[in-house]
Amino acid sequence: FLIYSMASDLELETEDKNRELYIKSHNSYNPGEQKRRQYDWKKVDPKSHRFGVVDKAKNDEGVAFCLNMDISKDQSRLTSIAVADFRDANSDKLGRSRNRRMTAPDRAKLKNSSAPNELTTHRRTKPIQQEWTAVETIQGDYSHEEQQPDKDLGKAVRPGWRNSHEPERTFGCPTVRNDIKPPTRRSLSDSQNYGDDTNASKLLYPSRFTHIGVDDVDFASPQSRNEIRMLFASTGQTFSDEDFRKLFDRAAIVSGFNNQASVDAMRNVINEKLNAADYGTVPKWW
Repeated sequence: FLIYSMASDLELETEDKNRELYIKSHNSYNPGEQKRRQYDWKKVDPKSHRFGVVDKAKNDEGVAFCLNMDISKDQSRLTSIAVADFRDANSDKLGRSRNRRMTAPDRAKLKNSSAPNELTTHRRTKPIQQEWTAVETIQGDYSHEEQQPDKDLGKAVRPGWRNSHEPERTFGCPTVRNDIKPPTRRSLSDSQNYGDDTNASKLLYPSRFTHIGVDDVDFASPQSRNEIRMLFASTGQTFSDEDFRKLFDRAAIVSGFNNQASVDAMRNVINEKLNAADYGTVPKWW
């Protein structure tokens, strides 16, 4: 029976039709193939007719034979001997042993030699040390000391570029200049932070009096006796001279200022006096 059957006539006819379509769509002719434009040659056969002088000697090897290497009878090619030797030494041949780059005199010498080491081929040598397996490749074979980081890790070893410096040394200019006294009148173009700028918390949660230009710091700043009395009188809280003297002296002690008091301290002292009055008592400092 046939392992590979011949192509049927239908398959060959289909292949010819596909070939004609490919020539029409891509204008793809074989090397040396005559272009066919479907002219009506009348009595002239374009396949056999030749125009001009024709050589008397019959020569089937025309231009198509020179351009198409597949129809060439002789498949031998000229190439460099160096390229041929390289391919012979580095390419594997089917059913043949690989060339070990040995010349004919070397092979003859090896064949006639009586030394057992020279005649031994394809024998595995015994490993000098224990065989290295995939486990050692993945886990490694380093000791605990070898796995420790280098002593100079993260440190500059080049002279003049080391990271050692005095603890009190300051590099560059600080962003917050606490070492500079802020000017009495700051310019609008002065963006320097003197340590009194508002933090992010104040920006997210501003004071309820910010819209009138009053900040929380103003409530804790020291005020004189007359300023405190004027501020509380403007809110409708008036006191006699004796009562105001007792309230202001207590607020000055709570604030920690000398003969001055803050608005917060004064407000807390007044609330303490009013809470004691609700229970029918008076504070101890009254």
